[in-house]
Amino acid sequence: VAVPVLVRPGGQSASVLVTGRGRHRLRVRRTATPRRGAVGLTLSLSINPVASARVAVAGSPSGERIEVPNARGRIDARDGCLDGALGPVDRLEARWLAAPGPGAKRVADAGAVDGLILWDAEPAGDHIRARLTYRNSEGTSVLRLALDPGLVVRPVVLPGLTDVTWEGTAEHPEWVASVDPPLPCDATVSLELWRPSPPTTAPTPTSGPCPADEPARRPMPRIEPLGVERFSGAVAFRRPTDWLGRLAADAIGGEAITDEAFVKAWGNLPDGPLTLSGTARFFRAPAPAPRTGPVPDRVCVQTRVQLDVGAGRVGMDLEADLAEVSGRSYRVELEAPADLRLVKVEADGLTDWSRTSSRIQLRFDGPPLRQRAVRIQGWMAAPSDPLTIGAPGQEIAAPWPKWVGVESRPGSLTIVAPARAQLVPAPGLTLLGTAPTGPGAESGTSTRYRIDQVEAPLRLRWEPEPPRVTVQVRSQMTVQPDWAEWVAVLRYDVTGGAIDAVPLKLPTAWATEAQVRVVGDAHQLTSETREATTFWMIRPEHPIWGTRRLVVRSTPRFERGETLAFPDLAPLRIGSARESRDTFLRVVNATGRDLSIEGSPGVQATDPRAMFRTEVFAGLAGLPANTYRVRAEGWSLKVQPQYDRRTPGVDEAGPLVSLADLRFTGARDGSPQGMARYEVEPRSGPFLP
Repeated sequence: VAVPVLVRPGGQSASVLVTGRGRHRLRVRRTATPRRGAVGLTLSLSINPVASARVAVAGSPSGERIEVPNARGRIDARDGCLDGALGPVDRLEARWLAAPGPGAKRVADAGAVDGLILWDAEPAGDHIRARLTYRNSEGTSVLRLALDPGLVVRPVVLPGLTDVTWEGTAEHPEWVASVDPPLPCDATVSLELWRPSPPTTAPTPTSGPCPADEPARRPMPRIEPLGVERFSGAVAFRRPTDWLGRLAADAIGGEAITDEAFVKAWGNLPDGPLTLSGTARFFRAPAPAPRTGPVPDRVCVQTRVQLDVGAGRVGMDLEADLAEVSGRSYRVELEAPADLRLVKVEADGLTDWSRTSSRIQLRFDGPPLRQRAVRIQGWMAAPSDPLTIGAPGQEIAAPWPKWVGVESRPGSLTIVAPARAQLVPAPGLTLLGTAPTGPGAESGTSTRYRIDQVEAPLRLRWEPEPPRVTVQVRSQMTVQPDWAEWVAVLRYDVTGGAIDAVPLKLPTAWATEAQVRVVGDAHQLTSETREATTFWMIRPEHPIWGTRRLVVRSTPRFERGETLAFPDLAPLRIGSARESRDTFLRVVNATGRDLSIEGSPGVQATDPRAMFRTEVFAGLAGLPANTYRVRAEGWSLKVQPQYDRRTPGVDEAGPLVSLADLRFTGARDGSPQGMARYEVEPRSGPFLP
């Protein structure tokens, strides 16, 4: 049933009178004429948004392709017709596009576009401001722009109703804006676009001079109106003040114009720390790609490294001077071994540093510095078995830094080690010299190299550090009237390794009856006598590492009045081990007479209180004793008892009994039982049994 429709003033709303109960279908018919635009015929109608709205478009007799670009649901095409869910949109858009192929009618390009493009190249990305003036006497209802992938178009405000969609492909996207009512002739559209910079990649490692090439080319994002006969205008390029690069007119096939001419056409340029660097007039879509970017950083470095080879580790102390030849350097990177453990990182203007598996990155800030001092300290593990005897040499990767993207000047590397250490020969490596680190045979060596553009990683090789052996000898001789008791305790303190044998030298007269014992371990003794000197080689069952004691005993006899030479028990050098020795001597007088003691200048009297208090040296209490310390090699200490001139045979009688007290009682069987007490004067000679 046809009923009248009441349209309210303004034409934005209407009402329909519905009578009767039940379900009613409302059908509104409207006739509209499609507009011919740049892409074909376009129909744009305002509708009421309804979530369940559907759309059906009949086919075209001329075979044009049909599109409903703003449909929110699925649209199916059957036999040249479209049918599907329109969704809650407030506008119905339909297009009839010319079908490709022979004989197909193509919608001709219409109108022209004059453009003003301001391109700001910034570190974070490209900022494009475009003013496009459409000149089409029939008006422009569809704006279609070909853009580069990844280009972001900020929302644009156009007069009338606007629906923006994306068409084309991922490689060639098209930004399409439908405008109702169409834009009049000479209407200007202002667009603002942004393209972020791609992630920066790490520079190519190099140890030689940095190339002085120009900055890389930076293409301007594409912005090209489609469906127009001509696109021309002017483009201006701005960049940061500390960048290089300029826009050249011949690079885009245009004409150069003055900066003032562009500013006059544009007006006041946006504020910002950018400088105008080239303007040009173009007659087709411009695609400039000037070489622009920060002034290439050219940094030179001179490196000094000292490696300290110790037990189980190699310490590194790196000092470098960074000099900025050109540009401004905010960060530098250097390659280092992955197992280098950092202890300290310092540099002038350093704000932060980070570490990856193979690189160290330093970041700087603050005022520019033409030269920066960098110091990095760390160490690398060099594991070894301290109980291994005669271990082979060790080799590790030398922690010589490889600066990334920095010009390396000749540097130096110094190796300080207790034993022989060197770098494996390589091109660019020059040995400058070797010197001892201090006086004496126990000092280490310092080896210095000059390094010029070494490409291959350096290798550090050194002999294992010999163990350090400290020997303390405490030797006591107790002199009796016709014999002597000699006890010597050798304390070995071994660090930095192990030893498997103890070589000793002693007089043959004392070695003949001597016994040796390794405290806490079994041992094997090999003896070799060379006239008055005997050489012992004592091999414990287990290597000596830490502290171990050896006890030597001997009790030779001598003739009365004979001069005794204190036995010189001398520990011999053990291979390449570093050894220090301290010897103490003690003479105990058990003869009951005075002793004549004569020592060489290398023997010095010392305090006896704390040196011979162990159980090994326990003996008769209260006997007089003298203690000495050996200060030099080749010492001697001679002892001779002093005897009084007496009647022959008296001394041989033994001790003198001055008083004898005998007490006894007779038993019933006649046997005596009693007690005898004697007082004996202290004289030399054997004691009573």
